[in-house]
Amino acid sequence: MMQCGWKPSKVTFINIHSALSPLSVPELGKQVHALMLKDGVSESITLENALLSCYAKSGVMEYCENIFARMHNRRDGMSWNSMLAG
Repeated sequence: MMQCGWKPSKVTFINIHSALSPLSVPELGKQVHALMLKDGVSESITLENALLSCYAKSGVMEYCENIFARMHNRRDGMSWNSMLAG
């Protein structure tokens, strides 16, 4: 996608994390997370929840805890459910 000149949107990142979650491949999740940070789109509760879910399902709870702590004013039911499931 990016090689063709397209820039990923928030929806793209959410779908990528949704696709990665069942695979339990934390390395790919970390790479996509780094791209989100680089593009400056990580400050969205929907994206943060997608990250929480992906990392929790991959067993990377340290990353979940860091993201969850940063979103202390924006947590919703999905945020809490992802943490509890992890």
